Amino acid sequence: MNRLLVEIEKFKKWSELTFPCRIAGDIGGEWETGYNGWDAVYAAFEEALNRLRPEDFTADELAPLLYIIARDNECEILAQTLSEHDVWFVKVCHLALQSSDPEARWQLASRLHGMKDHDQARRFLEAFVRDEDEYVSRRALLEMPALQPDRVEDYAAWFWDQDCHAEMQEYQRMAALTVLEDVHSPLLEEYLERARSDGRPYLLSCADRILSRRKRPGA
Repeated sequence: MNRLLVEIEKFKKWSELTFPCRIAGDIGGEWETGYNGWDAVYAAFEEALNRLRPEDFTADELAPLLYIIARDNECEILAQTLSEHDVWFVKVCHLALQSSDPEARWQLASRLHGMKDHDQARRFLEAFVRDEDEYVSRRALLEMPALQPDRVEDYAAWFWDQDCHAEMQEYQRMAALTVLEDVHSPLLEEYLERARSDGRPYLLSCADRILSRRKRPGA
């Protein structure tokens, strides 16, 4: 773990020098990709997962892993590597649900379908889909067809009607259409009509793409 912690500290020092007096969430853009040391981070991260056991570390000791996963939110290589180590993935998901950084949570939420323990994956999904962060919850909803297809219609209705993320409601509704299509829900036609009544451009484009796919032979 020491090698990984050293690499994480190098990244932190680079970010402090490059973006002084700014915290990660306030910088914006794809700023993390400007760091030249990612290959060393990736190698140290994989080495740690291969050599160490998560149960040997406290939540505080593993906090740097969550931090660096969150910072790798453009390439998502660390999250993907983590998802290939099931015991580690479960441990870090538990920690992420208590974390204040949504950039780690959405990456983990979007990889729940790969878990070997489907019951645990569904428990995580129920937590992530109700996350207070809009993007985390939306990415979790998109996992629903693979993990809980029987819950898709209920959650699609909830996403469609909720107004706690008013400025992102259009995207929430696009996700609802997507999952209804994925499970071939009989409610899809009703929600396509609702999309037309809504009238917002991205939602209409999403509905049009779904309609186009439904018209293809064999659809």
